[in-house]
Amino acid sequence: VRYTVHPSRLVQGCVTGRDCIPAIDDPEFVPADEATDLDPDARVVGLDVDGEARAYPLSILRGHEIVNDDIAGRPVAVTYCPLCRSGLVFSRRVDGQRLDFGVSGKLLDANLVMYDRQTGTYWSQLRARAIVGDLVPETLEQVPSTLTTWGDWRQGHPDSLVLDGSGLGRGRDPYLS
Repeated sequence: VRYTVHPSRLVQGCVTGRDCIPAIDDPEFVPADEATDLDPDARVVGLDVDGEARAYPLSILRGHEIVNDDIAGRPVAVTYCPLCRSGLVFSRRVDGQRLDFGVSGKLLDANLVMYDRQTGTYWSQLRARAIVGDLVPETLEQVPSTLTTWGDWRQGHPDSLVLDGSGLGRGRDPYLS
């Protein structure tokens, strides 16, 4: 196994391991005007790719941590680590291959470790690189995004779509205590 971080440094965050926190693979969205249950002060990860705007509420990301999405024809992974409160967006294209990400159940330096379902490679969210597996030493291309309030995002992006949480459950913050 190739690695840049020895596998023994990975801490088991979820007892059940891979996919203990389910990523969202087929996200559904509603227009901003229909997101009536979203408070203006609610935090969102905002993403604008080629004029296509989407908001991903942290109230949903807390319980899922990863959204595999396609925006403006570009495959992206919207990621959020509730432990360190880092929200980052990455291209899901690595070395010409389209990847789908899941939650590994492991942590590195108190941060989300993802895995790709195509090769099983582990990826550090904050380092944006492969750390254990076949795709080491590849890196993830970060896609510009913002962590802001829904009110501010909506003001700047009135035609934004919003990740629909109905049917998903709004995960409670597992690290609140």
